[in-house]
Amino acid sequence: MQFSGAVAVEQLSNYIAAADVCINAMTMEKLGHGNGNAQKTMEYLACVRPVIETVDAAQDVPSWLSEHAMCVPPHNVPVMVDAIQCVMEQPILWEQKAASARDMLLRTHSWDAVVGNTLSMIERVRPARKQ
Repeated sequence: MQFSGAVAVEQLSNYIAAADVCINAMTMEKLGHGNGNAQKTMEYLACVRPVIETVDAAQDVPSWLSEHAMCVPPHNVPVMVDAIQCVMEQPILWEQKAASARDMLLRTHSWDAVVGNTLSMIERVRPARKQ
């Protein structure tokens, strides 16, 4: 097991590719911004890596997160250890969840999807031009 801390962005893909499981262990202070603030988790899932994410149960957990990642409470070492063991014992299941998440992310969060949604909104609100 390796906890790498901050990694240069140029090296990030190498670390993600080498990981059996990616962990986004957030503190309660960081979770105060909400469970939906999961850019790292989205990056891990987009690379089809199994993910363990700390979440604050008092806040709403986005459905995509609970469907595709192992969610655990922060600051609970025994639960985190159990989650790591669970993912490591069922790698095919968790890689399938990650692959499903990647498909969802490509449909909803890719640059093409974002631009398409934005253009669609502009077309709906823009008044029709007279020719």
